[in-house]
Amino acid sequence: MNFRFLSRTFSLHDYYFYVPKLCLGALGFWPLDTSEPNASNVWAWMNLIILTIGVFTEIHAGCSALRTDLELALDTLCPAGTSAVTLLKMALIYYYRKDLAWVLKRMRGFMYTRDVSINTVKEHIVRAHAVMAARLNFIPFVMGFITCTSYNLKPLLMTLILYVQGQEPMWKLPFNMTASALFHYSMPSFLLQAPYFPLTYIFTSYTGYITIFMYGGCDAFYFEFCSNIAALLELLQNDLKSIISFGEGLIKTFKFPSQSVQLATVAFGCDWLACNPRLRRYVLMIILRSHRAINMAVPFFAPSLVTFTSILQTSVDHDPLGSKKSERCSNEQVEAKDGEEEVEKEKKRKKVEN
Repeated sequence: MNFRFLSRTFSLHDYYFYVPKLCLGALGFWPLDTSEPNASNVWAWMNLIILTIGVFTEIHAGCSALRTDLELALDTLCPAGTSAVTLLKMALIYYYRKDLAWVLKRMRGFMYTRDVSINTVKEHIVRAHAVMAARLNFIPFVMGFITCTSYNLKPLLMTLILYVQGQEPMWKLPFNMTASALFHYSMPSFLLQAPYFPLTYIFTSYTGYITIFMYGGCDAFYFEFCSNIAALLELLQNDLKSIISFGEGLIKTFKFPSQSVQLATVAFGCDWLACNPRLRRYVLMIILRSHRAINMAVPFFAPSLVTFTSILQTSVDHDPLGSKKSERCSNEQVEAKDGEEEVEKEKKRKKVEN
């Protein structure tokens, strides 16, 4: 892996969906690879089958443990739910691979086949969004990879410690949901014994990595798609500036979807009255359309800066520590105000006495 993409010196064209391509491509699910019949499709189907076996095995094991150990069952079913969501993402991204490949090609054409290489302003816009997306996408992927690796190594380290202490080793599989004491509910017992146990261990560990890579790839794909849309809207603003002479006092914003609404401000700030009637109509259409912000069609809510701010505000309001702190600050302010009033009264009393 070339970590130069975390810096600003990486090739601009190579930034394009770097982290999603890294994660999804490792599993054979990168749309530009699987849109045509090739070896990537075979590798993708293999990973899909492996995770499917892991999900159904984990769910069966968790449901079986409900009869005897509720805590262990919940520890099993929670990761199983995560794997099930990952399986759904795998199925959807493979089903819509041709549509996603078309979107990737079109977006790449809009962003990189323009005069970005010769226009320093546009290059700065594209690079700023690309670097931000690459860095922010890489952080959760690395954290998930480290967490998964820690869980995979935990049983081996525990067995090594017991062996060094002279105790009988306890051979377990990486996750609680697939511990040997539980996994026999849904897996033949001979797979938990020599010489098949190492293969079972590798299989279980690999299902965890499939989850990490697929989750990291899908979430990074969505984030970078939004980042690229924001970059395209900013490039459109730059194009408007280059086409029409602009006035002073333009306000820039780099938020999506507010970036689309900003087009109205940019268009209105130009000297559109001096343009010919046809160009004025175009500017008017841009202003009217830009009043409706572009929103991502996702379930339950529309992600935006306003929604994010509202969630943070609600979290602070329901935070008991924050509430106590606010109450303490309010009490201190009241006491300070009362103290100031007492001082003023004392000054007035002394003046009257004098």
